[in-house]
Amino acid sequence: MQYLKYKGEFLSRNNTVCSVEIYREAAAAYDLIGKLQFPSDEPVVIEWAHSDKEESLCGSVADVTIISPGDRTYEDLYTITPGDITLKIYRNGSLYWSGTLDPEFYEEPYSSGSEYEVTLTFSDFGILNRMKFNMEGMQSMQDILNDALQRAKLGHCSPVRQYISTCMKGNAIPVTLSDLSLRADNFYDEDGEALSMYEVLEGMLQPLGLRMVQQAGEVYVYDLNALYQKVGTEQVRWESTDQHMGTDKVANNVKITFSPYSDARLLAGDLKYGGDKTENTGIQPDGSNCYKYLPNYKKPEDYDWDYSDISFLMYVGSKGTGTSSSSYKRYFEIAPILGGSKSTGVAYFFYTGYGSLSSGVPKPIGTPPSTRNDTPVIKTEKIYLPAIGADETAHSLLRLQLGILIDARYNPFSDADGDNEKGNYNAILNDAGYLYLPFRAVIYDNVGNVLCHYANKYETTKTYLEPHMKYTTGKWVDGAPAEWDEAVLAYYNTDDPGGTLQSLGWRTNRQTLMRNKKFIMRRPSWLKVNDGQYMAYPPVSGYLEISILTGMRTCKTFLWSSREDSNDIVLETDITSRVRWMLYKLPALSVVRTNSVFEEYSSDDVEYTGVLNENAKDNIKIDTICGTMEEVNPVARGAYHQTSTGLQITEMTRAGRTTQVEHLLIGTLYSQYAERKTVLSGTTRLTGGGLKSCTDANQEDKRFIVLQDVQDLIADERELKMVELRPDEYEEK
Repeated sequence: MQYLKYKGEFLSRNNTVCSVEIYREAAAAYDLIGKLQFPSDEPVVIEWAHSDKEESLCGSVADVTIISPGDRTYEDLYTITPGDITLKIYRNGSLYWSGTLDPEFYEEPYSSGSEYEVTLTFSDFGILNRMKFNMEGMQSMQDILNDALQRAKLGHCSPVRQYISTCMKGNAIPVTLSDLSLRADNFYDEDGEALSMYEVLEGMLQPLGLRMVQQAGEVYVYDLNALYQKVGTEQVRWESTDQHMGTDKVANNVKITFSPYSDARLLAGDLKYGGDKTENTGIQPDGSNCYKYLPNYKKPEDYDWDYSDISFLMYVGSKGTGTSSSSYKRYFEIAPILGGSKSTGVAYFFYTGYGSLSSGVPKPIGTPPSTRNDTPVIKTEKIYLPAIGADETAHSLLRLQLGILIDARYNPFSDADGDNEKGNYNAILNDAGYLYLPFRAVIYDNVGNVLCHYANKYETTKTYLEPHMKYTTGKWVDGAPAEWDEAVLAYYNTDDPGGTLQSLGWRTNRQTLMRNKKFIMRRPSWLKVNDGQYMAYPPVSGYLEISILTGMRTCKTFLWSSREDSNDIVLETDITSRVRWMLYKLPALSVVRTNSVFEEYSSDDVEYTGVLNENAKDNIKIDTICGTMEEVNPVARGAYHQTSTGLQITEMTRAGRTTQVEHLLIGTLYSQYAERKTVLSGTTRLTGGGLKSCTDANQEDKRFIVLQDVQDLIADERELKMVELRPDEYEEK
């Protein structure tokens, strides 16, 4: 907590009492408050550096000059931790400015022992460059801003004063920051590194044409159109003879490039093995975490095992990244030597040791495949899925892929023969027409309550529906799942669905099918659809969690008729008793379109351009990380969303014009830069009010916006630069 460390005050030339307070992080309040002494010339100067009209964060810096009563009196104010020391300035008892000490700079004269001047530099928004974004899920712009202000020691300025003229499409009421939301993952790069809070605020405000500034102890968020139309005015009073008049820039055109940061792969399906990979070099075949497998378990004629004739190694450990959790904490990495391929995942069940299962020599590790319960073998991190409109929902699907290795062979990467469990291998191929693995897909709200879950068991037991995405994508059911196999992933031979499995080894699930071979064979192209389970897009927004449960279901064949036949289902115990391997890769999840090839959603950078003045020379280029697009894209992280519905925003309205916010911003810039605008600069009287547009007695009805301001509090003067301001009045060219 911060406690008052130093304080002092001085009287301005117009008899305004200026108080300065410096606070510092401490465990308890200070017993003695130091008294600040000030020089007579420029003890406090606050500067808002020049910012163009299209810039969003209009930060300021306060230089406080104090007299050190002794040698290095204020050396304790040097800190490397941003935000530890806060400055508050009051004018006539009202908070006027607040900021934090710049931790990178401290300097004082070293040639004097006392009564020398020390200048401390504070910034209001500068600290945001030192702070990383740390939020998750879907967040309203108001919550993001509140978090930033709180961390910047500007929490007393929340809620901010808002002057916004933009409305939702079809609504005449201007939005507030609470009405708009953004996905937090938009502000992390591919490696998980977060943007700074400064970059986040700039990124979310600029596309909407919003500016943020601290004035008279409050933080304001406004757009230029609202500043002209809704905010009061103040007539400047020139104080000296240094005034100048000029003109602002005129721009030829503007190009706004929006990077939507879209990635259809919501879950990559990659696990990074984090366990020890130190190979056991003794003659024993297996170590504590390293298991060795030969091409087969045939004994050599001289009964001397060649342990260097290794097909592959499998490392097993309790550390791995890429998934939220695994109840079994048994991660693996296969290192190929003479056979196999590198792979990582979760080792649910496997045997170690040479010989056939009937010999009794191999030892099982893990949970038997016959186990059936709700314990998740794998549970993914929760990922946010935005709500999309009914039309977009009908044309979007989730694609869930899970690679598994279910095999009866001692070495699943060698041919099945008499020394590699040929009998058990063929039994599974012939008796398991298809395999089903149970899973759960559950949608949670932002506080962890279950909203709905996915179910497709119906599709696996009925025989009278033809194979078509209309019938096989399952459905979302309110509440939590109740059955172990309410949702399943299917594995089968696409050349002979329901017949013999083509092979074992690594396989990826296919679309769940009805048990009617007659209907299936009518649509041979259906069996050529890319692998994965295509799931209906959820009807609500929320946080999706995928869990792969224990055990499996098997079935001998699909039916030729539409009649259910209980004798068609074989006993899983006969299959599972032969299984020697049950390894899982991590689930991969993507969002696809319901077109003929089910292509993944993607969006390149979107460019918006507009001509401002063909005769001008300069151009304006703006790159944005938040924005809108003509079409809804459920995987565009940078898109704005409506907080109340969660729906993605494609258009908004300002000044009677409805289009993408980027086009609205172009309209705003057209109003400011298509023609010459008057610029006035010079010294004026400091009145100390809040946000206002300015007028000048000699400029008739023109209004001005202050783009640069230097305030000398003891002189009650400000040196400002103000530019003529116009409301949005776009003429499309």
